[in-house]
Amino acid sequence: MTDAHLSGRDAIGVGIHRLQRLMASRRVGSRLAEAADVDLPQQAVNVLRALGDGEAMTVADVARAARMDIGAVSRQLAVLEQRRLVRRPSGGNGSALVAATATGRRSAARVEAVQSRHLRDVLSGWTAEERDTFGRLFLRFVDGLAHTPYRADQD
Repeated sequence: MTDAHLSGRDAIGVGIHRLQRLMASRRVGSRLAEAADVDLPQQAVNVLRALGDGEAMTVADVARAARMDIGAVSRQLAVLEQRRLVRRPSGGNGSALVAATATGRRSAARVEAVQSRHLRDVLSGWTAEERDTFGRLFLRFVDGLAHTPYRADQD
C-alpha cells in the first residue's frame, strides 16, 4: 500500500512518523543552517533560536524553550559563547543568565527567515482557505497530542 492510498488514522500515523524523522534529520538541519549561512550544529541553532530577542534567560528557561535537557543546552551554550553568539550577563539575584549577542540575534533571524521562506514555498500551491484550515486543524491536533495521555492496552 502506498502513502497515496492511506486514509484517516493510517495516513495521520504515517504523516507523524515522516514528520518526526524529517524534524530530527541532521541533514535537514544542516541544509537549513547552510541556507541561513550559520555554521552551527542543529542543537546549537535550536538553543540560539530559543534565546529569541536577546532577553537574558536562565539556562533552565532556555532548556524549556528549546525543549532540550539542561546538560545538552549547557554544552551548546559553550559552543555559542565561544563563537560570541551568546553572552552571560550577571544576574541581579546571583542567578546564571544567558542572552544572545547582536550577532547571535542576527544569526537566529537568518535561520527564522530561511525557515519562513521555506514554509511559504511549501504552501505556495495551497489556497488561502486550505492554509487556514490546515493551520487550525494542525494546531488543534498538536494540542491534542500534548494534552492526551498515553493509555496502556485495555484488552
